[in-house]
Amino acid sequence: MNLIYFLGRLHVLALHVPIGIVLVAVLFDAVARRDRYPKTAGDYLWGAAAVAASITVILGYMHLAEGGFAAASATAHRNYGTALALIVAGLWAIRRYRYSIYRKIWMFTGLLVLFVVTMTGHYGGNLTHGSSFLSELAPRPVRWLAGLEPRRTALTGAPETRAHSHVENLLRAGFVARRVSEDDGGLIVSIDAPGGEITPAQLSVLTAASEHVVELGLPRAGLRDGDLQGLANFTSLTALRLDQNRITDSGVKLLALLPKLEVLNVYGNTGITDASIDALARMRELRVLYVWNTGISPAAISSLGALRPDLTVVGALADDLFLEPADSAAD
Repeated sequence: MNLIYFLGRLHVLALHVPIGIVLVAVLFDAVARRDRYPKTAGDYLWGAAAVAASITVILGYMHLAEGGFAAASATAHRNYGTALALIVAGLWAIRRYRYSIYRKIWMFTGLLVLFVVTMTGHYGGNLTHGSSFLSELAPRPVRWLAGLEPRRTALTGAPETRAHSHVENLLRAGFVARRVSEDDGGLIVSIDAPGGEITPAQLSVLTAASEHVVELGLPRAGLRDGDLQGLANFTSLTALRLDQNRITDSGVKLLALLPKLEVLNVYGNTGITDASIDALARMRELRVLYVWNTGISPAAISSLGALRPDLTVVGALADDLFLEPADSAAD
């Protein structure tokens, strides 16, 4: 599974390639309206764009499988990116084999592709920089006309010094931490070096910032059920990564106390079994759940799907597919 995660992270490098080719292809169609421009040049451009977009989408699905992404932005980014790959491939086929039709629709399809590229990039930016990344520096009239006023939450307006203090404390304690944006006091926090056990002192610093943390990543941190006792204080948490720890069904009951949790990754916690289905089903805000290589059976996953049709449960891959030995996460 780590191989999939590794390949998935190449997505953030590969995504620039199809964007560049698509922009050149649209520009070529706009200027190459005379017969002196060879038709095959455009065919090659759109063909290359289709291949690059398809590879980028595959890597994107692998990256998304790692979990811990804001559900709404991740879903929109995935959908727009997939649509872009399909549209570009379709345009290449029409241009290659039905050029007479393509000549009539090239302007509309070019604008469509530019729109989808923009939306894909917008939601991708939301994932990496927060939903107010585009709007926070725009002039007020532009924000008002475009409906891009910065997102306001209960955390927005928290004193700058207080948020900065939490970030500094977390950094000193061995976490990676940043604010969602200048206009949003929420914090995105993850362990700096996965693979080493988190200490009580680190948990204490993390708990002190609990009301501000909106996304938290603690993979391979040696966490046990008792370490989750303070999670009830994380009242703003929407995304949580706990993959490859030592959590059992008792810990899942504690996770059910999180009131706003939308994305949960518990991959590799083999102590989580079918007994956790009821607790998971009670997490009403949960929208995406990763349960690869846990003790939850396929039948229980199907049962959870029936109880919560609004919940996407990702756990159907075979346990031996690119996975480390099960005992590596439970020693």
